[in-house]
Amino acid sequence: MYQILIVDDEERIRRTFTRLLERKGYKVLVASKATDAKDIIARKNVNLMLLDINMGKVDGDILFEVAHMFHPQMKIIVSSVYPLEDQYELIQGADDYYDKSESLNVLLKKINKVSSYDPSVLREKTILVIDDDQKIRDLYHELFSAAGYNSLEIADRDDVFEFLKKKIDLIILDLEMPKVSGIDFFEVIKKKYPNTKVIISSNYEVDQQEAQIFTADDYYDKSEGNAALLAKIETIFKETKSMHT
Repeated sequence: MYQILIVDDEERIRRTFTRLLERKGYKVLVASKATDAKDIIARKNVNLMLLDINMGKVDGDILFEVAHMFHPQMKIIVSSVYPLEDQYELIQGADDYYDKSESLNVLLKKINKVSSYDPSVLREKTILVIDDDQKIRDLYHELFSAAGYNSLEIADRDDVFEFLKKKIDLIILDLEMPKVSGIDFFEVIKKKYPNTKVIISSNYEVDQQEAQIFTADDYYDKSEGNAALLAKIETIFKETKSMHT
């Protein structure tokens, strides 16, 4: 599920924003202090942060820099009582800015624009991870479950076709496995289940992956980070939904 972190020292604002966003299907995290926000950012996969400028001991501009260190792909909307032109000067480089005197509908439009996210797209989607690395399988299970997906994991090809008899919306396929190459495995999957979406996942850079398998739906370099993988998954599901509407 798409996670939004609200960082604001005013309880009324946190409560209002939380109710609004939860009704729209977002997972909401809250922090009243910059120190709490830094801890959440370090531990959680935050997709978007609503950031107040005045935060007591540590102002929003400092937290803005820290957030980009942990999650450079995380979207940030600055939220303040200051007029927009003042916000632009105080924190440069945010994805958008929100004047709290504006309506909540304005805030929602800004969030939708920045995130390009439709909560209904992600419901009841099942991802199958095929990777011989137990740590990777455990990591992906935690990541995808937290994002609201059903997550299944296997280590090699032995059981994959039993799993594919179920409704699998997307496969994350490692290129390097001991019993069979990911290239050969990809061809078998696409031949038997041509409509199943596949993201190739590897320690190789994306252009190297694409050179080996050029017909996958997307490619993921494991050094890119969790946010990049989730973004690729969301894009595939959105494209699939648009094809059927």
